[in-house]
Amino acid sequence: MRLEVTANRAFREMQPGMYYIENGDSEVYGYVIMNDIGETSLEKLGWFRFVDGEWDIRRGSINIRQAHNVYFTNCLEQTYYTAFDANYFVLNNNDGKALHIDMGRSMSSDPWIDSATYTDRAVVVQHAEGLSVTMHVITETRPKIQRHSSELADFSGTIHVDEKSNYYLNITFFEARGTILGSIYTNETRSQLQGRVHVPIASSKKANVTTRISLAASFNGTQYVCFHPKDDPNEEICHWMRFLAKPLRKTDTQGDGKFYKAKGLCSG
Repeated sequence: MRLEVTANRAFREMQPGMYYIENGDSEVYGYVIMNDIGETSLEKLGWFRFVDGEWDIRRGSINIRQAHNVYFTNCLEQTYYTAFDANYFVLNNNDGKALHIDMGRSMSSDPWIDSATYTDRAVVVQHAEGLSVTMHVITETRPKIQRHSSELADFSGTIHVDEKSNYYLNITFFEARGTILGSIYTNETRSQLQGRVHVPIASSKKANVTTRISLAASFNGTQYVCFHPKDDPNEEICHWMRFLAKPLRKTDTQGDGKFYKAKGLCSG
């Protein structure tokens, strides 16, 4: 017997680039035209940079001179005004500040994004479009099913956030087999459920198994975690699990200056 489950990837996805939030808000904004490390276009964000402790414009003596325009309004009175053929700067003059900034738009303005919100160290994007899933069960003979009951003696583990903000549960099951089901709560009263997990263990014999389980980005502290064999919820075991977070990895600006997709240590 063969079971086949297929599904298409999301038709649309957010591209690598710069995204930001406003102070005091969780709405994510993007679509800002940005220079790569090796670019110096005055039409894009990032042409004025802090390098080696000083503010610098690459080839600034040429670029700024070409972009700076002076227009006389009255030759006799010697009055004039200046303009720059550039974007993403603030001009401070006697009449106040003149903003020349286009900071993009909200990600949720796209019809395919239902919402895009920032939560601590992660961005949660909810698609407004669904996916189709196709399942096929194929058998050439009448199958015989041999069933092994699920078992679990105990477990231990910790909740981690790595330097790329991947959330996962690092856990060891003792004397386990079959399918193990788990629930994650914020407290021992179980008044607030944070999530559920489903862990299949391939071995038909009882064994100690260590695995990583991907988690959502809503876990921001020590959690009360409960597991039980699939066939026996009365054998549930619960423990508090510590929350360990690594600092965010600093961005490497010494490469070729392009944005790339990165893959975390755990799937999901």
